[in-house]
Amino acid sequence: MILSTSVRFRPIVPVVFVALLSLFPIVWTYAQDDPSNWGSKMCKVTELDFGSVPNGAETSIKVPLTNVFKEDIQITGLTEAWRCLRWREATQLPLTIPSGQERLVTLCANAVSFRGEHKSRVMIMLLDPVHSATSEINLLAKIRIRDDLAVPLDAGSIGIVQEGTKAEHKIELRYTGPINWQLLNAKAANPNLDVTFTETSREEGSVVYQVVVTVRADAPKGAFYDRVVFESNEAVNTTFSIPVEGKVEPEMAATDASFGKLHSGTSKTINIIVRGLRPIEILGVEHHRRESSTIDEDAIQVKLNRVDARPLHVIPVTLNAPHKVGAFEEEFLIRVADRDRPISFRLRGSIVSQDE
Repeated sequence: MILSTSVRFRPIVPVVFVALLSLFPIVWTYAQDDPSNWGSKMCKVTELDFGSVPNGAETSIKVPLTNVFKEDIQITGLTEAWRCLRWREATQLPLTIPSGQERLVTLCANAVSFRGEHKSRVMIMLLDPVHSATSEINLLAKIRIRDDLAVPLDAGSIGIVQEGTKAEHKIELRYTGPINWQLLNAKAANPNLDVTFTETSREEGSVVYQVVVTVRADAPKGAFYDRVVFESNEAVNTTFSIPVEGKVEPEMAATDASFGKLHSGTSKTINIIVRGLRPIEILGVEHHRRESSTIDEDAIQVKLNRVDARPLHVIPVTLNAPHKVGAFEEEFLIRVADRDRPISFRLRGSIVSQDE
């Protein structure tokens, strides 16, 4: 077992030989106290607290795992002891976390079928496939599912938001209990989300509020996850939360791609994916050559199989590697109907000589 990080491992040689061993490879080993506990270095939390949540919708917590080791690490198992809980990524295993990168895994709690306060252990199983080293991360999950608060099944799902536009997501929050119950405050930690609420009904034994979560027009592109935290006028248990998640995407975009390393005189074909929030009609693809361009115009062939309006296009691109060696990065522009500005994508790679 020689998985290595400067925090977790120490050399198995006396310090007096450090100067000498700097001339040779150093063998690192697990700390002797618990060699299977290296996985704890990848997770900063030991407890997953869902807090107090309404019933009626699934709630979730994102768990970040950071690979602090030199080797790629695999997530090989995600388990839970209580059937109210489930890992969203459990059907996608194994999952690889490259060295120095972070991966989120999601623990979900079923607040539709269950009520009350619960605690349960969940585990994340890890593998270093290079050294066949395994480890487990053991976490305590806690939740209080309130019987007197209810939300719809899709309460936390904002969905896809088009970049540059404002989007509103409405949640009906229903309280069953004393008529004097009130919401006092609601907020999200994410600065790109605004939260407002309005009382829509009040009668004996029931109070209803409409909560509006607004994604701001200047919200950055990418997925987001947050919790709307509410404060009520109750004497105890004054706060509860509803998780919300969604994704800000451009109206249309094309993926960049890499050819990797190619030997001169060989060819390779890769696919460019073009996606849109509405059907896209492609008019053409152009090589946007710059002064720094190193690939000739006729070395790259773009094949348009279909150009009709569709939300998804797959465009094969073939590179006939020239004899000039070196790294390259080329930009292409996709002209689209009913859009003045083209969609751009970049192709990267490296040409090496045939004898390398």
